[in-house]
Amino acid sequence: MRRLTPALALLAVTAGSLTAAADAAPKLAPCPKVDDAKGDAADPSLDITGVTYSKVGKSLDVTIAVNKLAENVSTAPGDRFEAVFTANDKKVEVYYKRSRTREEEANVFYQQGLRVDGVFVSDSGIAAKYNLDTSTVTISITLGALKAGVGKSVDGATITDLGAEALGSLVATNSSADVAESTKSFKVTACKA
Repeated sequence: MRRLTPALALLAVTAGSLTAAADAAPKLAPCPKVDDAKGDAADPSLDITGVTYSKVGKSLDVTIAVNKLAENVSTAPGDRFEAVFTANDKKVEVYYKRSRTREEEANVFYQQGLRVDGVFVSDSGIAAKYNLDTSTVTISITLGALKAGVGKSVDGATITDLGAEALGSLVATNSSADVAESTKSFKVTACKA
């Protein structure tokens, strides 16, 4: 019978411990996804096909999938995407606007923001990533900014009525292009995308 050298014995024990630790790791629940019909908006770049909510670090991320995201929308000078949900019994909208004249528009209008029960609260702690390859827009808001807006921490709490809206941005106003709505909820914890 062949005996293991001390180094091989240590390696075997370490590998066994890592396997046990991986097996003991908590299984993450799937991130909630809201589906929306394809082709129900005139502009494919504003045609929502799905919305996924997730917690990433200290932020709430909402990824909005669209039919065919373009550099510029065809029906308006710009676009505005919104994450819409209920937190602490308050209707929340987190939005981000994009246009060719965004910097100039920012002198007069907020280009991203948090609205609670229809009232503008803040433009801080919000970012967006547009990915033309995956036709997605991900809006992020820090949990701290969200707490300040709704008056209570949502970290570990449940938010409801998950959805999103895509709008054509007409500089001083916006025109709704597509809405994804649901009664789904999300306990704001780590989840599997």
